[in-house]
Amino acid sequence: MGVQQINQDMMGQLGGRIDELGGLENSINGQLADPIGSQYYGAQLNDALGSVKEAQGVLNQEMQLRQNLDAAYKNSTFKNPDQDPAVKEAQEKLNEHRKKNEKYYKKGKVGDPCVSCIKKKTQFRFPPDIIKAAQDSQRETGVPASITLAQWALESGWGKKMPAGSNNPFGIKAVGNQPGVDAVTKEDYGHGKVTVTQRFRKFDSLSDAFKEHARLLSEGKYLKQVMEFKDDPDKMADALTGTYATDTEYGSLLKGIMKSNNLYQYNTLPAQ
Repeated sequence: MGVQQINQDMMGQLGGRIDELGGLENSINGQLADPIGSQYYGAQLNDALGSVKEAQGVLNQEMQLRQNLDAAYKNSTFKNPDQDPAVKEAQEKLNEHRKKNEKYYKKGKVGDPCVSCIKKKTQFRFPPDIIKAAQDSQRETGVPASITLAQWALESGWGKKMPAGSNNPFGIKAVGNQPGVDAVTKEDYGHGKVTVTQRFRKFDSLSDAFKEHARLLSEGKYLKQVMEFKDDPDKMADALTGTYATDTEYGSLLKGIMKSNNLYQYNTLPAQ
């Protein structure tokens, strides 16, 4: 395959990358237009948008230089166009551009395998609506948002492992005639973890689940004592061990999630 054909193939690939960046730009702008998303992740999203625009500038310039190289080949009267000074000049300018912007042509950057590094800036472990629900819960009941968020992550596998059809990310058990769904889970009754089938509460919405979770911690007969530690999330996490969950490592797991994700920052509530 000759240099001219390789260049034309590269233009096709480059066009796809530029289109992908355009789609990512639209997606980020959509997230920024969402008041909740912008409130919690505005800085990260704007940083990602800046990266998109920088990459677009670099790749659009490369496209122009490749088009110039293609035109030089087509306009060449040389038997071997590779020897044409105009072709050599166009190739040299393209090479200079790629060398100057080397980071875009290394694995993991925009050029190869495209925009994966920028996409990662727009993917959040704690969705904005989940953060808002946790903060609303804290405002109403005093349950620290950091605790609620850590429990959401631990109990639901970051929102991916709720009992099917339950809208229940907190592992809240169904009692009496409360609506519920059966699901397999692990419990620790003091002799190690065992696999059992339990009936979990079924809620009409995630919002209802957050409200019930807050009610259980702040008013529940066996849990309200943990509210003694509402101003110290780490101690509250420890107090939930053996009360909210049977797992003897429950408090440690919650504290690990809170610390590694800096969830304490969400205990400072935004002005309404």
